[in-house]
Amino acid sequence: MGNVFWLHTRKENPLGTAAEYNALDIAEVHTLPESLSFAEGACIGVPVATAHHAVLIDGPVAGRSVIAGGAGVVGNYAVQIAALDGAIVITTVSSAEKAAHAKAAGADYVIDYRTEDVAARVLEITGGEGGDRIVEVDLGANMAADAKIIKTDGVIAFYSSTSQREPVLPYYPLALKGVTLRLVQAYIMAPEKRRRVLDDIAAWLASGALSHTIARRYPLDQIAAAHEAVEQGSVMGKVVVETG
Repeated sequence: MGNVFWLHTRKENPLGTAAEYNALDIAEVHTLPESLSFAEGACIGVPVATAHHAVLIDGPVAGRSVIAGGAGVVGNYAVQIAALDGAIVITTVSSAEKAAHAKAAGADYVIDYRTEDVAARVLEITGGEGGDRIVEVDLGANMAADAKIIKTDGVIAFYSSTSQREPVLPYYPLALKGVTLRLVQAYIMAPEKRRRVLDDIAAWLASGALSHTIARRYPLDQIAAAHEAVEQGSVMGKVVVETG
């Protein structure tokens, strides 16, 4: 059997993690093109599926404006997927290095949120209308700002709220625009939706349409250092733990 990548669809892993071997249902294992390494395969499963789900959950985005963070793992894949689907892609970053990373992924506009007024720039780019869709990594931290830059009848798809586990919802700023909020979890997609997502991912992998950034590699016995690198928030790309 050739290389594989797997998309774990259960909310919890009762068989453990950070192990050299694990037992999976065959339905969770999918072919990895020979052109990709196991390390690149480790980047794919949940991050790409989450990005796909967030960008395309409400249909195609061709000709629409999509806003996403451009440097995080899921955000960078979201930029790539939105660009592949023909969207006008607006990203937010915090450094020149991350701006270059987002541009390489297909971003049309890059906003440095440390030096620029994000809301003003988004409204300028979109002719005052705001973005059609926002892919959001931290609902609690950014919801008030998102409410300013989302378009009327727009969609905010969020997949985490790390800073506030129980965020306060700015109801009227969102309600008066008729905004749709989507809670995205790649682990719990319905079977039919999951098949569509996997078919798209397989096609992109086969054609080489997606790029995979590996920030750092650690051997299994240094997994604590790998976690620390992720927690620091300074790495750009995926931290991979390798066995053998």
